[in-house]
Amino acid sequence: MPVSSAPWTGVRGESPVHLLPGLRMDDKQTSAILGLKRELKTTREKLRQLNFQDHRWRRVAQTLRKLAGLDEDKFRNLLQAEHLPFE
Repeated sequence: MPVSSAPWTGVRGESPVHLLPGLRMDDKQTSAILGLKRELKTTREKLRQLNFQDHRWRRVAQTLRKLAGLDEDKFRNLLQAEHLPFE
């Protein structure tokens, strides 16, 4: 009877990595995966910061639009003339 009743373990409780020797990762592969995980985490944090910064600049632009007395259509035309996105 197996040591563990889990379907992925062997007779002596080995993990599938030990059952199939070709699946074992070496240090270089492990390091590469960890590096990719760090890079993904950093990229996600940068995206959060840029989204926050974008939101703040949009608020500034709307405040300036109101101070300049521009209605939505004139403001949209101004942004399009400068090739800036308008939402």
